[in-house]
Amino acid sequence: MIVRAQSAQRWSPGAFPLQSMESGGRYVLLVAFSYPPVERVGALRPAGLAKYLPSFGWIPVVLTAGRPEARRTERNVFETPYRDVLACWKAKLGLDPSRGVHQQFGLPVAAKPDSRFAHTRILRAVKGILTYPDPSKGWIPFAREALAEIARRYRIEAIISTAPPFTAHMIASEAKPLLNCPWVADYRDLWNTHTLTMGERTGLAAAIMRRTEWRTIRHADALVTVSEPWAERLRRRYGSHRVAAIANGFDAEEFPPPPNPLTKEFTITHTGQFYEGRRDPTELLRAVRELIDEGSLAESDLRLRFYGPVEPFLINLLSELRLEQVSEVHASIPRNKCLEVQRESQILLLLTWWNPEESGVLTGKVYEYLGSRRPILAVGGGRGAITELLEHTQAGVQTLSKEKTKEVLREWYGLYRHLGQVPYHGDSGAIMQHTHREMARKYAALLNAIARASDSPRLVETGGAPPMGRMA
Repeated sequence: MIVRAQSAQRWSPGAFPLQSMESGGRYVLLVAFSYPPVERVGALRPAGLAKYLPSFGWIPVVLTAGRPEARRTERNVFETPYRDVLACWKAKLGLDPSRGVHQQFGLPVAAKPDSRFAHTRILRAVKGILTYPDPSKGWIPFAREALAEIARRYRIEAIISTAPPFTAHMIASEAKPLLNCPWVADYRDLWNTHTLTMGERTGLAAAIMRRTEWRTIRHADALVTVSEPWAERLRRRYGSHRVAAIANGFDAEEFPPPPNPLTKEFTITHTGQFYEGRRDPTELLRAVRELIDEGSLAESDLRLRFYGPVEPFLINLLSELRLEQVSEVHASIPRNKCLEVQRESQILLLLTWWNPEESGVLTGKVYEYLGSRRPILAVGGGRGAITELLEHTQAGVQTLSKEKTKEVLREWYGLYRHLGQVPYHGDSGAIMQHTHREMARKYAALLNAIARASDSPRLVETGGAPPMGRMA
């Protein structure tokens, strides 16, 4: 097994230029905590909107948090300072702001997120209190100053805030009366109805956070999220017809022809982060081990590649299953290199949430995989948005059991042995419906609609929180 550590690098400055002010159109304020050249998955959706909305008559003015390692020079980008609240508290207590509390006090860390360690539960509760209502709230005072300047310089006709972090929605809720224009609250992840988020909050804490969400977004003119199951969850909660599903996508310009030469080995590649017990390769690796033991898969042909934060549980699992010799475990690599290894792979591995309640999860990673145009093997979970996407695009399959995973791998390995590669059968026409340009087109149509509606109804919460008359 090869374990390599590589330092992350920035995207090239100007890789996502905004349309110039002279190009015409209407201004939309885009509130996004992460924005290029910062290399975070949360930067991809706002980057796609900023790049392609001008083609549909809307010119973004971006409000984002400043990062010392990533200075931005594009026109129409307001980069504010940012104060890390948790780091400030650590410094006040004489701790190293850059290191975790567990590490500094030598406390054991649970292997799984749902830790039963008493000290972990206490530290999590303290962190929740210190960072309430959102860990990125230190951005708010700086964003307020920038909003005043934006109001002086531009005639903003709509606002989009994209979250998490949900501080972006808090800022947009203040921007709406200041700029006197409609506001779209964009949920890349759900706030207080996501199983992963709410699993860490119970009782009074959960009720307080639901109230905070409602007080923040109740004046939004529209809510947008990335899948129809999640949109339906928001509709059930807020009872509004102004909830829309606009999926993520990929930037087609990042995947120019011709395709990369494929690896000679039967390569299965995963890029991204793991969450043990939730987004976890255990079932895939067990299936691979059984296929090897059965003689259905030759170790000499096989290469398993993992790119992302190195997780100790993965190293232990590969050792336990005797897969070290066919595996490579890499730390995070620059985004452009990540796209290259995806495009050269025989198979791209997508790990879906095992909780069946999360059928609406559509990770940004699956769209990168669509752009890479290599067969996708999605392992785990239940039928949902991922299943429908793969069936619509014919870009891969989702396996819901170990036996089905083994069946697909047997078939694809047979094709590899016969043809020298795993053939790709993705429907190009269907795949091109999932680009950043298409995402921006749908967003522009929504902006046009809410900009025309002078008396848009407010959201009305229908479940899970006190009626408005009882709110403080």
